[in-house]
Amino acid sequence: MKTVLRSATATDEEAVIQVFSQAFNREKGGQKYERDLSVFKANPASHHVLEYNGKIISALHISEHRIQIGCCVITKADVGEISTLPEYQGKGFGTKLMEKIVNWMRQKDITCHAWEDMSGSIAVSAGGTFPSGFR
Repeated sequence: MKTVLRSATATDEEAVIQVFSQAFNREKGGQKYERDLSVFKANPASHHVLEYNGKIISALHISEHRIQIGCCVITKADVGEISTLPEYQGKGFGTKLMEKIVNWMRQKDITCHAWEDMSGSIAVSAGGTFPSGFR
């Protein structure tokens, strides 16, 4: 049983939107469903998928933004819409997706930060590294 993390392509549209809509209970035609579809169509490669035996079972979206702070420009990334098909939830696939995406972000030199709030929810934030000598 093999899992593969990869960037989504335009041909993954139906599978990615299905993962989002089933995981988050979004009905076709609803506002969030249409937003997900619009964001995907605008930039499929900003989505990443986890395949299990060739089937897309998990997906997420990464928004990257370049921000200027003084004379430095950093890349800020937000990870969102982290989702797994309901029949695969509770089996470690979401954890595997996050482990793989954190490694992918580190390879791109995007620093990751995670914290847990009082309810037990975990948030992930990513920001670029600063040039040497910048404090």
